[in-house]
Amino acid sequence: RNIFIDNVAATDLVDRRDILIVDFRNRTRFASDAKFITMPSEMVYKALIDAAFSTCGLNPIFVPKEKDLRLKTNVVALQVNGDQAVITIAYEILDAISSKTSGIITKQVFVPDPSSQSIFNAMNLVLNQAIDEILRAIQ
Repeated sequence: RNIFIDNVAATDLVDRRDILIVDFRNRTRFASDAKFITMPSEMVYKALIDAAFSTCGLNPIFVPKEKDLRLKTNVVALQVNGDQAVITIAYEILDAISSKTSGIITKQVFVPDPSSQSIFNAMNLVLNQAIDEILRAIQ
């Protein structure tokens, strides 16, 4: 199936290179020794394209036609909450006429220590889990 993956939107707090950390007392700060290479909306968009290409049943396209599916996504949260990497993504799958399905996905992965490498690994894993769920909703 052909699918057009629309540009990923993200909330202002999420779409920045700084990594948001919320501690157990709900105090927020940004990681002092690490940043994302690019904006999270761009990272999620690239991950969605890569995931669709690696899935046999989907063919990402860049100019949708009437019968093609469309995927719209919005990253609501991408942060570390206490010892959990958390992502929340809202999505909608449409065709030319109507919305087929929509939902909000929240995934969490344990961050074993506060090191930058541990945070990056957990965020990568949590993003992959969310994208896998979106792909299951498409198929």
